[in-house]
Amino acid sequence: MSQDGFTGDNGFGVDDSRLDAASYAALSRGRGGDEIREELKRLAEDKGEDVVEFLAQLALTSDPKLSLAAVEALGRIRDKAAADALSLLAGRTESKEIRKRARAMLFQLHSWGIEPSRVEEEAPPQEEKMAGARPEFLDGRVTFLDHSGHRIISALVKEIAGLQHIWFVSEDGVGIEDASVERTSKRGYDRWTEDLSSYRLPIIPATVDHVDFFIRESSPKDEAGKGSLPARVARAIAAWNSIVAGRKPKYSRHPIYYEFDEQEVGHDRGALAEAEELISLDETRDWVALVPNARDYNRRAYSVIHTVIQVAPGVRGEMIARIVGEAAEEAFGGDRRYTLARRLEDLAYFLLQGGRQGEARQAFAVALALRRGDSLIRIPFVESLVLHAIGLKRVSEPDEVGDEEDREEDIPLIINPFDPRYRERGP
Repeated sequence: MSQDGFTGDNGFGVDDSRLDAASYAALSRGRGGDEIREELKRLAEDKGEDVVEFLAQLALTSDPKLSLAAVEALGRIRDKAAADALSLLAGRTESKEIRKRARAMLFQLHSWGIEPSRVEEEAPPQEEKMAGARPEFLDGRVTFLDHSGHRIISALVKEIAGLQHIWFVSEDGVGIEDASVERTSKRGYDRWTEDLSSYRLPIIPATVDHVDFFIRESSPKDEAGKGSLPARVARAIAAWNSIVAGRKPKYSRHPIYYEFDEQEVGHDRGALAEAEELISLDETRDWVALVPNARDYNRRAYSVIHTVIQVAPGVRGEMIARIVGEAAEEAFGGDRRYTLARRLEDLAYFLLQGGRQGEARQAFAVALALRRGDSLIRIPFVESLVLHAIGLKRVSEPDEVGDEEDREEDIPLIINPFDPRYRERGP
């Protein structure tokens, strides 16, 4: 077995011969992408690290279907050599599609505990560092925190040598985990943004000051931390610092605090109550995933609702409220409430940028309630989020379940939406 090919039956009727990447590419002309993908997948699973170099060479061919199939095959090899090859493809290949697929495969290997080696990057040529030529900020984007607490920070910059794309991936409470500085074009940058939108991550348009805030809050605050940064991250931070050199930071807190009066919104009980409806927005529909063990809580609530034991309405309501409170505490107790507050600050700023000031104010009111330590279950939005997550719905119409006499105003009347009686009436 060679590093840049393989010996034996290669699928073309050529047995016991050495086939390199160029020959394989030539013989693959006219074949379907699915057929090539399956063949390279089997090769990767059978030969493992022995075919890493071969697959990496195939990924650099001019045939898109062959290149993509090779990248996907590399993602099947659970070895650091495959991760190193994908890392190089993700950072240095001209094809946007190949870089995107390579990053996806790197993430797959990461989920298996396989990381690429940290290789020091070459310093940029001196001729690119033109004295007195400060890069010009053209565009910025910041994503919401995703379900795992990660966000992407991106900037398009104009330099003497052309356009540069600087991007960072940070984790809330941890810091910057990855970053890169890449040559790009306006069209390429727009396609990158479109690709990002396809993952259903709301994207916030960001000024240079907004981007600077999110990068600064994610960067190490001491020299020891800066010294331990991977080379590509340190290079991206240095590139960004060259853009904002001499510029006084505008924001010391999340930008939403500079758009609303914190004291006024913090005392707006109406906005806090109305924020319960934010759970129906497209931007928050996936937030139910933030509540762990939802099915277990649903089973517990269901057993309380449908118990054959006679229970006073007030007692039943207290039992349900206790279950909902436990679910809220598991999801958002301790420091987790501040991560939820961050998501709501992002949401408020995103809504405000879209001209939805009322909803932005409501989201900000919830963030403030979380930060000042209000009881989780007494924050309407949090209660609504937990109810949706564990499959419960508050009943407001009489005679939907039970008798009218069971409906005391101080009892949280909740039913299970999977109850046949509920399904007959619809949501």
